[in-house]
Amino acid sequence: MPERDCIFCRIVANEIPSYEVYSDPNVKAFLDINPIAEGHVIVVPKEHFQGVSDADPESFLNVMDAARRISLAMVKSSFAEGTNIFIANGSVADQTVFHLHVHVLPRRNGDDINWNQWWQSKVKHVSEGVMSQIRQTLVEIEGENL
Repeated sequence: MPERDCIFCRIVANEIPSYEVYSDPNVKAFLDINPIAEGHVIVVPKEHFQGVSDADPESFLNVMDAARRISLAMVKSSFAEGTNIFIANGSVADQTVFHLHVHVLPRRNGDDINWNQWWQSKVKHVSEGVMSQIRQTLVEIEGENL
């Protein structure tokens, strides 16, 4: 069901124009108008889901498959040498549009995006005890709910 105030629902409904690069009965993909790199694509389910937790498995897999296909097309066409694919899920993860979406970023040798440098600056030491506790919690939850 479309959400009236959701910009991505309005793009899916063609109420707001977009540079569409892919569409099927379940998914739409379009160029981001505020790209991190030229060719930055947003992939959304046509049905409104606020985030990963709200989407049913089939809808989530449809979005991820479209992101995979777009990534392959970017590389196969030589538009990109590689890609980053990511999701921000929830406000604490810096999600700003609350409609499930996947970013596909084309990457080229020499671009000014350096995820590894950023990532390395954020690495934290976690003790084996804490790692074991986290693992146990996730295993228990996964067995119950997922």
